Amino acid sequence: MRLTALLFFLVPFHIFATSSPPAALESMEKELDFIQYHMEVNYAPAEWKYTHSGWDLATKIEEAKADLRAAPNLSFSYYHQTLRRFFDSTHDYHVKAFFSASGIAYLPLELLKAGNRYFVVSTLIPEIDAGDEVVACDGVSMETVIERLVQRRSGIRSESDYAEAIREFSLRNAAEGVALPDEDEVILSLLSKRTGSPYQTKVEWIKIEEEMPGYRSPLVKAASPSIPNILMMRGLDALRPQRANTPFALGSRTSYLPPLGDVVKQLESPSFDAYIFKDPRGRKIGYLRIATYSPEEDTAAEDFQRLINQMERETHALVIDQINNPGGYVTHLYGLLSMLTDRPLYVPSQTFYVTPDFAKTSVLVARALEEIFVMGTEQDIEEILGFESFGFPLLPEHYADVYDFFKMVGDEWAAGNRVLPSIYLYGISKIPPHPKGRYSKPIVVLINEQDYSSADFFPAILQDNKRATLFGVKTAGAGGAIGVNALNSPYGVVAFSSTFSLAHRLDGQVIEDLGVTPDVVHELTVNDIQYNFVDYRRDLMKTLNSLLK
Repeated sequence: MRLTALLFFLVPFHIFATSSPPAALESMEKELDFIQYHMEVNYAPAEWKYTHSGWDLATKIEEAKADLRAAPNLSFSYYHQTLRRFFDSTHDYHVKAFFSASGIAYLPLELLKAGNRYFVVSTLIPEIDAGDEVVACDGVSMETVIERLVQRRSGIRSESDYAEAIREFSLRNAAEGVALPDEDEVILSLLSKRTGSPYQTKVEWIKIEEEMPGYRSPLVKAASPSIPNILMMRGLDALRPQRANTPFALGSRTSYLPPLGDVVKQLESPSFDAYIFKDPRGRKIGYLRIATYSPEEDTAAEDFQRLINQMERETHALVIDQINNPGGYVTHLYGLLSMLTDRPLYVPSQTFYVTPDFAKTSVLVARALEEIFVMGTEQDIEEILGFESFGFPLLPEHYADVYDFFKMVGDEWAAGNRVLPSIYLYGISKIPPHPKGRYSKPIVVLINEQDYSSADFFPAILQDNKRATLFGVKTAGAGGAIGVNALNSPYGVVAFSSTFSLAHRLDGQVIEDLGVTPDVVHELTVNDIQYNFVDYRRDLMKTLNSLLK
């Protein structure tokens, strides 16, 4: 097992079971008690959440219990929705439940927000064109419809919450604890981009009916035995089931942005969309999209290095597009960052809540490294740690830091200390420049409200070290490591995830909730959505001009 799969993807298995089939409500309340206990001892941002927004774990658990007690007909579906509301109340995009439900319903269109208006950006409905504005659904204004969806979540109303609500408007997934629509269709009121005229059309929900027995029916006694836990985590992209991969989906290989200029060279790559374009002044600018930090190809780091070396030779500046990036492996983002600098980049420290699995793994890794230091080779160290496969240049001077990190975690656990403040992941406080490839010229990073987790860390590190200019809108603010905990409930709750670290930037500010604010703010405009992102590209060119003076 490689080190790089550990922190964001630890899967401690805690299975809740009862010795006899109690009444459904009593059993569900016990499950909530278990979740409360787990979060009391493992949820790192709890104190920050209380300070920042007044969120209190015990209060929210009691509210969830009261919701269940008031239910006229307790069902799988109702219980799942109650848990969804509880986890959403944290306003933590890492915290959620996973349900053994199969029902899905979606409308064959996607929307983007400009101000308080909502526009179709992709559609399979012949009567609707991309660029048309949706003004109402079933007679209710779209502003109200989306506000209600936001309020059902945390109610904090961040731009990331609006993006999640827009997604939920047209995609309902029971596995996420979302209620499926009872109706078969909606009536949308729209304004035509082409004519400016209002019109209405019926849009049918495309449904995959629920196949789990008893999902909607009332419960009296405990349900059938729980299903096996088959959840496999790879990052937030795995947490968010989606429709077919369109340029507007999280983690899409291609961006929804059009070419940023006259493309003079499309660069071949199995892992990244990349090209070189000319700006209006004839300068060559590189474009490289990082869609996720969970690469599907083993050669992604080598591919990035090759592209970066070519960009270094042929361009005056580089635009990195990580719009709608769901996050992934921290070692991969460290590896990519090492190729974007000619000086060390300092990284956030983190406060860790040590779980038993984290402690056990740390002891095993430290023991293995001790043996390798005595009789092994550098290749053996890489085989254990796996850093190079993600592009991170693990140098001999790092070996002691990595070993000390894992030894310290094990020792602190043995001493009864479960909270480790202000330490560096893997003992690495700064990212060294990569010895085989690096970009030394100006960089602009495109960010938005659907950049999560590692996609918060990537721009934060670049901004803290004054290495890049950030353009767009604030990232989501999912600022810590994620653990997944099996529940295997008889009521269809497979597992839940929570955050067991809290990251602090160089100035001490947390990433959680606050996200990363761009240096140059550009919120999407109506012109952007309807006319090929004309305002976005204009303002981006202004930013590049200011860097290339």
